[in-house]
Amino acid sequence: AVATSLADQGSAYIRQGETDKGIALLRVALERDPDDAGALLNLGMILGERGDFDESIRLLERLITFFPDYPGAWVALGVARGRAGFWNDAILAFRQAVARDELDGLARKNLGAALSQTGKLEEGLSHLKAAVVLLTEDPQAWLNLAMNLEQAGEFGEAEIAYSRVIALDPGGALSERAELGRN
Repeated sequence: AVATSLADQGSAYIRQGETDKGIALLRVALERDPDDAGALLNLGMILGERGDFDESIRLLERLITFFPDYPGAWVALGVARGRAGFWNDAILAFRQAVARDELDGLARKNLGAALSQTGKLEEGLSHLKAAVVLLTEDPQAWLNLAMNLEQAGEFGEAEIAYSRVIALDPGGALSERAELGRN
């Protein structure tokens, strides 16, 4: 049997829905090794999802000091900053991710959404169009594109993107949002 790291074990618990147990193991992993990239990333992301933005951002900023060329770390930091309402800081993080890998679909999707959120529709649109090419089966990327197009008054193109969301997420929450957008 292969021994897995504490960070891997903690992440597995989180994936299985045992979040508290996962968080506890990730914290132990960081006590043993404060530079554990997996623990920093996964703990930072789950704390952001739970609304503990300060600690989430602090952990993810620590991660990028060790791994500044890892686009996923920048995306996670951008998501945490966006959830906390720090849109300009989120955009800066997403830009860093795209600068490190122009073909990172998650970075493009998040940068496009954040730019759209802050009214920079045209710039956001270019990233969202790139995102749906890179993430053709991602209903959230298509929904972000549809909402941007609708906001910009491009209703025909928005309708096509909303239809794609519905096809990719039949009966799901994103599909419901797409139906609302179409009406």
